[in-house]
Amino acid sequence: KSGWSKLRRFAALDRHWQQFRGHLGSLRDVPARSIVLIACATAVQWLARYATLGIALAWMGHRVPGMAVFLAQAVALHAGQWTGAPGGVGATDAILVEFLRPWLPFAQLASALVVWRLATFHLTLLAGGGACAWLVLRHRKNADAYVLRNEKPELIG
Repeated sequence: KSGWSKLRRFAALDRHWQQFRGHLGSLRDVPARSIVLIACATAVQWLARYATLGIALAWMGHRVPGMAVFLAQAVALHAGQWTGAPGGVGATDAILVEFLRPWLPFAQLASALVVWRLATFHLTLLAGGGACAWLVLRHRKNADAYVLRNEKPELIG
């Protein structure tokens, strides 16, 4: 490659690094309590996501080693991100089936995966949609109240 293309790549990398540092700097304005709460909420969400398949399998009366379930999900969810499909649908499920097949027959595993998919993708999608709708309605209500408070009466006459 020519020296110019290397120089352009380096300049682009430097730009991205500067933007990253700027974004990190903006975190200084966020209260530490908020950062801790966000980190805790994220940890709880991921723990719940990784526990769901194990809970579904146990609920159906199947004993699968917890570490096998965890590792299978880690690989499957990572691979699913590369498919481009929402939630990695298809690839994630196929990988989970292949990883967990030594412990369960396909029919039993398929039913657990349906429960897992509903709990980790579809219900969270509905909850997120509901939260977005609530925020939009709340914003509209606040915006309407602002307009009413600041509306100037027209002079007649």
